[in-house]
Amino acid sequence: MKTRNYFLLLLTTLISSAIWSQSYTVSYDTATYNSLSTFYIIDESNPDSDDLGNDLYQKIPIGFNFNFEGETFDSLMVGETGYARFSASGIDRSFISIFDCPLEDFNNTPSASPIVYFTTGRTGNRIFVLEFINKGFINDSEKNDYVHFQLWLYENCNDFEIRVGYTSIEISEFDLFYNMNPAPIMGYGINQTAEYYELTGGYSLPQLQTSAGNSLSSVPPNGTVYNFTKCSVGISDLSSSEFYITPNPTDGATNIQFQNGSDIVKVEVINMNGQVIKQYNDSFAENLQIDFSDFESGIYLIRASSKRSVITKKIVKL
Repeated sequence: MKTRNYFLLLLTTLISSAIWSQSYTVSYDTATYNSLSTFYIIDESNPDSDDLGNDLYQKIPIGFNFNFEGETFDSLMVGETGYARFSASGIDRSFISIFDCPLEDFNNTPSASPIVYFTTGRTGNRIFVLEFINKGFINDSEKNDYVHFQLWLYENCNDFEIRVGYTSIEISEFDLFYNMNPAPIMGYGINQTAEYYELTGGYSLPQLQTSAGNSLSSVPPNGTVYNFTKCSVGISDLSSSEFYITPNPTDGATNIQFQNGSDIVKVEVINMNGQVIKQYNDSFAENLQIDFSDFESGIYLIRASSKRSVITKKIVKL
């Protein structure tokens, strides 16, 4: 396995001075990290190689048609360095950098660090989840650092999410990531037009930078969720954290925890057609429980209105 070389990143940074046509917006949230309990394991025994010599694993089915940057894909390939690649007719078209950095099996033990995937949900609202479990770092001299992370693809709206799970990275480590960055590359890009959109800034205030080789200022902690969305169903402020949803995803009841419930005057549950399917107008304390048991599987929005603002967040019904 080879790591990316600095020359390529410098070259793509120069190319990226072109005019961009960014189509996704990104927001930060938190949610309990849940590892897949049902999954298929990717066969890592006979990998291909990407153009930089890194292991590239079998094309795996998404389970539905996913429209990404103007093209539709029903499968993807997985790079061991923490990215997903979309191709058509043997040509690389686009990619998502999930937790892109020089990764390897923890303690060089493949069985301890599988890459797994699964698709769940009903037609029209299916979710594909790709998970890297217990991956180690090539440049970790002590071989005791590891990370878990996931990519979620949503059939509805063609959104995607990057979810960070349990990590163990020593503060003294400074060479785990590309270009001596303090964090992995996270974002997406289009190969044919050399477009790159990568997260920069603080982990809780991410921005999309249109050049290659960038990173956040620190590694996102366990429970971090970055939502890349094109949907616009009345979302007024996805970056606010004035309430939290747990568990999310849910297959039954979920709790809405408010930072200041006395300010909330209305809470609505909205489907992806923009229809309000539940509404609560009572006075609120710190928590509100909503039962999703009878809801169809899919994506919903929780919209909380106060006297000062309207805040909307996404929830997934399994």
